[in-house]
Amino acid sequence: MNRKMKWLVISFIIVSIVGFGEQVTKIYALNDTIAQLEAEKVAKAQETLELRQNVEDLENLSYVEILARERLNMVYPGETLYIKAVASK
Repeated sequence: MNRKMKWLVISFIIVSIVGFGEQVTKIYALNDTIAQLEAEKVAKAQETLELRQNVEDLENLSYVEILARERLNMVYPGETLYIKAVASK
């Protein structure tokens, strides 16, 4: 092999190694991104289950009645609501 051909082969090897290193770096970055997205997917699936349960609860009239009485102090006509007074300091 002549001198020019040796430099060409060495240059090709160096460029190949650098290119391979860049690809490996990209693969690691993509694997990290995939792991993050999978974790987000699991969290969103859990959130979806909780929201579906909330919807089911709100479709239940007994649950809505409990919420109205406890949170909004609502009463049926003819009922009297008594609120316990709390002494302030």
